[in-house]
Amino acid sequence: MKEGQISFRQLAVCAAVLTLSPASRLLPKAALELGGRACWAAVLPAAGLLLLMLLTVRALLQGCPGGLFQALEEALGRIGGRVAAGLLGLWLSFYCGFILRSGAERLLSTVYESGSLWFFLLSMAAVALVPALSRVATAVRMAELCALLLAPVLLLLFAFALPEVNVDYLLPLNPLDAGGLAAAALPITNVCSLWVYLGFLGKYVKPGGNVKKHALRCLAFVLPGVLLAIVTTVGILGPESAKRQQYPFFVMISNLKLFNVLQRVEPLIVLVWVLADFALLGALLLSAAEAFRDLAGLQSRRVPVLLCGAAMTAASFLLAPNAFALEWLSDRLVPIVNLSLTLPLPALLLAIKKIKARRKQGNDR
Repeated sequence: MKEGQISFRQLAVCAAVLTLSPASRLLPKAALELGGRACWAAVLPAAGLLLLMLLTVRALLQGCPGGLFQALEEALGRIGGRVAAGLLGLWLSFYCGFILRSGAERLLSTVYESGSLWFFLLSMAAVALVPALSRVATAVRMAELCALLLAPVLLLLFAFALPEVNVDYLLPLNPLDAGGLAAAALPITNVCSLWVYLGFLGKYVKPGGNVKKHALRCLAFVLPGVLLAIVTTVGILGPESAKRQQYPFFVMISNLKLFNVLQRVEPLIVLVWVLADFALLGALLLSAAEAFRDLAGLQSRRVPVLLCGAAMTAASFLLAPNAFALEWLSDRLVPIVNLSLTLPLPALLLAIKKIKARRKQGNDR
């Protein structure tokens, strides 16, 4: 067996865990601002967009044992594919810096208000390097372990949150709000769009297995979780109150009472956030390092990981000198770039790949 070889099921579990960090940070506020109180219904159009994305990426990577890097070269040529892989690697390094900075800011603004930003940045960066420097199989198993730890915590929290939901905050559904619901589907899609970047790890996936089944299971696991997060947050806080909060999901859960005994559940939320952030950073750093490793033709991943980690840390220090700049990055730049790279780009690459294949068949005749 190759070093770090994994099954597609493991990769799908890893992809599901990656959604927890951006979902808790962005949703439901982003969806609420675009779709209003009925933004929970935007999960349906988001499901259609995500299914289209998964099928497109699956078709793009089919017949590419080298993963996304090989798919880029086949579609754009050797030079164009390498340039695209390098740009994606740079974006992932920058995005990791953004995640690192926003994660540290989130902990400071909600839990450790007297803490040091620089301490959190350096500590989280050091821990995030651990899975990225490990074997791929080890890193993915860490994500699976996170899933086993986080799933019961989230189920417990949702079980106690649902009875507190006020249905009047969620209804009625107005057919005239269809445009808003379509727009609200975009931040939900953005939360799950990070799965595309894991294509750089495709060369480590063992052949065989039902790829489509596991992808659909991943989707069926994530979207109900997103739906529950939106329904409980908006249904408990109310639309207007949720809009005013920086992290409404945290505010909603922090006010829950478990068995009338545990009245402050911040430790549980910190557990969810920290583990989800580390899983996300580790997977994206690993993907960025694989892009540069293939680009340079290196045998070891250590140097690309360290360089990407240094770029991530530098970006986290230099990004967003104030809260308004960080909010602009979170609400505007990052979602736009992510959606541009994960929705139209795979479709364009697949179209180019198919055109080239048809031309080659025509020339062979």
